[in-house]
Amino acid sequence: MFLFHKKSMIYSPCDGTFKPLSEVKDEVFSKELMGKGFAVVPTNGDIHSPVDGKVTMVFPTKHAIGITDKNKIEYILHIGIDTVQLKGAGFEVCVQEGDSVKAGDLLVNCDLAMLKQAGYQTDVLVIVTSHKDVRIKQARTLKVKDEIAYCENI
Repeated sequence: MFLFHKKSMIYSPCDGTFKPLSEVKDEVFSKELMGKGFAVVPTNGDIHSPVDGKVTMVFPTKHAIGITDKNKIEYILHIGIDTVQLKGAGFEVCVQEGDSVKAGDLLVNCDLAMLKQAGYQTDVLVIVTSHKDVRIKQARTLKVKDEIAYCENI
């Protein structure tokens, strides 16, 4: 009997610089209280899907999107730190709940200059909320759709 080993691939959601969650300036994320993952310090405001899946949630404040992949793994894409306080200002969401997305599809246009001017960190976080076996590859400079992590033992 052969066991098929499935993986869910996770890609960079934007161009930028890799940052481990442990360095994110928010304890909910840095202590992995929401789940495992990584952050990217973006170089532009185009934020893309890190996985193939279905959009399960668009936060009313537009700073976060939930996606579930074909293996039923749940992800949160979170843009900025404490940006919930902006109540949607600076974010233009390009998808809605129920949409199917492929890794690399544009999800959000974000005004990074406005976020920085308002004093917010612009880290884009990819958090796996429903799976513990997340393998993250350390990287420096990233482009959209660079493979950065995967979930194993599905």
